[in-house]
Amino acid sequence: MASRPDLPAAWIQRVDAALAGCPECQREPAWTGVRWRVGGSNVVGLVLDDDTSWDEVAELVVESYCVQAPPRLVAQVDRPDGRVAGCGGGAATS
Repeated sequence: MASRPDLPAAWIQRVDAALAGCPECQREPAWTGVRWRVGGSNVVGLVLDDDTSWDEVAELVVESYCVQAPPRLVAQVDRPDGRVAGCGGGAATS
């Protein structure tokens, strides 16, 4: 099996910053790199590289959080696109 490279610390810090406003979201070691969890659920899995759009990453991880987190936590989230709180929690919304 091919070895997996360590993630650059700057990338981890950027995802941490994107999820900083998401209550009860915790970073922890994963089988490769790190993961962020809310309760028992993973927030999102991403493939990152040198061409990653960090604005898009911020939007994706916060939206994923809002889909998986309980409504009481979602209500506390300010989203990167300027929408404030209440993105549904527990189920995708359109």
